[in-house]
Amino acid sequence: MQEIYSENTSEYQVKVWQCPDEWDTLKPIEKQNQQKEFIAKKIKTIFSDMVFISYNSNGKPELSQKEPTISLPNISISHSHNYYAIIIHEKYAGIDIEKQREQLHKIKNRFLHSEEFQLVGASLPDLCKAWTIKEAVYKTIGKENISLKDNIRILSNLNHSFIQAKIMFETQEKYFQLKSIPINDFILSHVVKEIK
Repeated sequence: MQEIYSENTSEYQVKVWQCPDEWDTLKPIEKQNQQKEFIAKKIKTIFSDMVFISYNSNGKPELSQKEPTISLPNISISHSHNYYAIIIHEKYAGIDIEKQREQLHKIKNRFLHSEEFQLVGASLPDLCKAWTIKEAVYKTIGKENISLKDNIRILSNLNHSFIQAKIMFETQEKYFQLKSIPINDFILSHVVKEIK
């Protein structure tokens, strides 16, 4: 497993790995077990044996402790094909990695609101960037019944270094700054901070 991207700041840590191609030949349950074991090992190298990953009722990963002794940051995990990404963030963990694939042209009306078409454009890299931005915001909140199209909006041009997006849920609106970068044929997007 090769680490292909790393970013560390005082608030968050991002890592991306390319895993062996033979994982793609595994049966789904075997692949899922390999993925969980891989992420668990990486968490132990960052923290210790006392910290492990659990999942809340909405399926959002959380860091947990065998014996609660310290306040733990938030975590988000993503994978696409044999690329795995993780963000550990003091406050807002949301990350997504996706292979640029033609299918995004066919489904863009399902995840883009009409207000966003001019900001996003029609190129495959931009559609993939929009998808990963929305997924990262969705994972940050971790609530059910959130529509990428209706509840999450991209607010700034995708050519900017940092992209702004908002999520509307229940009676709240939250605004986030995100970073999006290409990695080979993939796009990685993650939350940087909440904008107040």
